[in-house]
This record gives sequence, C-alpha cells and structure tokens, in this order.
Amino acid sequence: MIAGLKTVSKALDDKKFLVDLVIQALEAEELAAHDDEIAEDEGEDLVVEDSA
Repeated sequence: MIAGLKTVSKALDDKKFLVDLVIQALEAEELAAHDDEIAEDEGEDLVVEDSA
C-alpha cells in the first residue's frame, strides 16, 4: 500500500512539474504581449486639437 502511494505521489509530482512549465510559458507570453502593447503605445504621437 505504501509503495502504491509513493508511486501515485511521484506521478502527481511529475504532472505538477509539467503544469508549472505550462503556467510559466503562458505568463511569459502574456508579459511579452503586454510589453509589445507598451512599445506600440510609446511610438504613437499625441495630437491636440485647438478648440477655439
């Protein structure tokens, strides 16, 4: 019984590692997309119209 629990624990640990890798990849992708948006916004010129 203990050996079985150890096997299950190891399998869950391996799956957790894979899920953590996916989370890290998604976070990196999200950060890169956010950085691209900021870079695009910095390149835009602000136009102020005279209301008079």
